[in-house]
Amino acid sequence: MSLIATLRMLWHRWYITFPGLLLAGLCAAGIWYTVPPSYERSATELLLPGKNDYPVGSNPLLYVGGLTSSADVLTRAVSADNVLKEVTKDHPGTDVTVQRDGSTSTPLIVITVTSKTNADARDVLSAMVARTASELSALQESQHIKTTDRITVEPITVATKSTLQQRTRLVLTVAAGAALAALALLIAALTEGLSRKRRRRADAVEASAADGLADDGPADDGPVDAGPADDAPAVAAPLPTVRPSSGFPTRRRSRPSAADRSRAPSMTTRRA
Repeated sequence: MSLIATLRMLWHRWYITFPGLLLAGLCAAGIWYTVPPSYERSATELLLPGKNDYPVGSNPLLYVGGLTSSADVLTRAVSADNVLKEVTKDHPGTDVTVQRDGSTSTPLIVITVTSKTNADARDVLSAMVARTASELSALQESQHIKTTDRITVEPITVATKSTLQQRTRLVLTVAAGAALAALALLIAALTEGLSRKRRRRADAVEASAADGLADDGPADDGPVDAGPADDAPAVAAPLPTVRPSSGFPTRRRSRPSAADRSRAPSMTTRRA
């Protein structure tokens, strides 16, 4: 079906198309204002080697290359379910992601917090930054590592403002509006299709009925010989024409019939 035919069909069923599209728009607007946006904050932390792992007075940042494995271990410890549940128990609807920055070999740990409110995102991020340091200290203390050999974690960046995330809100709005609009157009198309099907069926029935009437009518095979009518008046035979000859009227003798000829021999016999 071409675009013009489709638009014509939708216009023909405007009482279904227009209310359906209006309902889809109202539903999409309602979801947009009902679903709140999300607030996201992130922080980045760096692992630093122990004081005995680099020369006195040198820059510890030059010796962070061997701490990638330690960053992976700390990431697993901080992102455990029990830790995340403990931190977010007073902040429902908050999601926390802890992972090592895979784009570089530097032992960087990235913490991302997504929450329904800006305050919850701020509080949970602060709690996770503090929890990372405590978990690292607990891990090293459980291994009885000396204080001078212990790895430390240093926050590099901590977001002070949340980023507004509209993705979930936008996806739900578009999905609801598109679904209702498609449903309205589908109903309009089905209604138009069923109507056309009924019209074609009615036309076919009328055409077949007309053909039947034409077959039952009188056939024009030529003139019909109805025979002589009983009530028609009898026409008298014309009288024989008499021609005069030699002044005396004479009657024209008619030819003898078959009965006269059959009686002729018997008359001759009697005369004899």
